[in-house]
Amino acid sequence: MNNKHFIKHFMEPVPVEDPLSEEGDLRFDAERQLLTNAAGELCFESGWYTNTRTSSKYIKGHRSRSNKYIPGRTRPGKTDRRKGK
Repeated sequence: MNNKHFIKHFMEPVPVEDPLSEEGDLRFDAERQLLTNAAGELCFESGWYTNTRTSSKYIKGHRSRSNKYIPGRTRPGKTDRRKGK
């Protein structure tokens, strides 16, 4: 039995474009829903991810639809990774 994952049997190598290249000839192919270069080959943009922190927020106390009082609370901040921020 082969230890290779099922999907890897169907995968093809795809060139990765340099993020600093000045070519700028990448196009979005609507049929395949992927980026392609001028020759029609599939390309993936590489780039840097940054860790972004969203600040915490205080949610004021209020009444619910059934007229119960819900006390105020602090929604904690979150950290996520975003590309190009």
